[in-house]
Amino acid sequence: MPEYDITHNRFSDIYGRLLWVEPFDNEHRLYSAGETVPMDYVTYLVERVAVSENTQHINVSVIEEDIIITEPHL
Repeated sequence: MPEYDITHNRFSDIYGRLLWVEPFDNEHRLYSAGETVPMDYVTYLVERVAVSENTQHINVSVIEEDIIITEPHL
């Protein structure tokens, strides 16, 4: 298995728009497609992972059951 000197995780949506960046430390690891990333209010599904220039680029999508749509009260 190749070794990488990863310094940051860069999370983007499936269209490439930046969502957030976090430093890579012992708590974080290399992600694989198909894994879930639970956050405070939404769970993301890892769609694609690439490593470039010491950064792990992770494209994610929202898992549909975590989307709550509410109707406005008139």
